[in-house]
Amino acid sequence: MAEPQTVVQSIAPRAVFAQAPFRTLWVAQFISIFGDFLALFGVISLITFRLHGRASDVTTAVDGSPDSELQRESERQIERHRERGLTGKHGEPETRVRHGDDPGARLDAE
Repeated sequence: MAEPQTVVQSIAPRAVFAQAPFRTLWVAQFISIFGDFLALFGVISLITFRLHGRASDVTTAVDGSPDSELQRESERQIERHRERGLTGKHGEPETRVRHGDDPGARLDAE
């Protein structure tokens, strides 16, 4: 039994954008996605800079589940830095330098 062949026509982008409903939908989708990223940036900034949250706090807020793989990995990274004495009070890397070192060098670059 022979399968029917389908014919695919190529449509130029100008022809698609010339249609007002498509243009409206495209602009609305762009605004929606931009708003989502703006809101996500705001939440991350709030947790990090105002509430002095850790990476796990941001992950929990953004992902919504406290047991995400990203949170577990970030906690492992923080614990490794703590064991080496490279983290500050909230789990962020220390930026101190040793006496005589290059001022741009970081402790975690060893």
